[in-house]
Amino acid sequence: PSGGASPPRSSGRPVARDPGKPGDWGKLGVQSLAKEELRALIGERWRGNFNELVGLEFIDGGEGFAKLRLPIRPQILQPWGTIHGGALATLLDVTGGVGAHLSYPRGTRLVTLEMKINYIAPLGEGALIAQSEMLHRGRRTTVWNVQAVDEAERRLRAIATMTYMVISDGAEGFPG
Repeated sequence: PSGGASPPRSSGRPVARDPGKPGDWGKLGVQSLAKEELRALIGERWRGNFNELVGLEFIDGGEGFAKLRLPIRPQILQPWGTIHGGALATLLDVTGGVGAHLSYPRGTRLVTLEMKINYIAPLGEGALIAQSEMLHRGRRTTVWNVQAVDEAERRLRAIATMTYMVISDGAEGFPG
């Protein structure tokens, strides 16, 4: 036995406990939003910006996780017909970022501090599905694991470790 308390669970995925606020997971604020309300809010936040330009689609998300989809289309391919690394990096970064934002009190602002990506296999058609999982949630940083698979075969295409910095807890943060 480890002698410590086990971390709280959300959607069947283990998540880290905030060392500064033990037991505070029920007060985060996003749990009160239904999935469709969250989808609409994210769609509104992405309208007219880079996430919409790349073509990201929100599938699901909540405390400790997020899941996004990226349809492959000609505008995000390299000249030789496979997805551009920048488009895939965007999918991984935003998937981790959405999960991170949904795991902090409503209004908290976070920015990407560090990103480590391993590109496993190319893809030239179909769609990618990315899913993030929280590894650490602290007062100043949060660390996430993100995997992208192709939608048809579920073959791993890329994996990333992301670190986000908590920069404020004001009303201007995500999600709205």
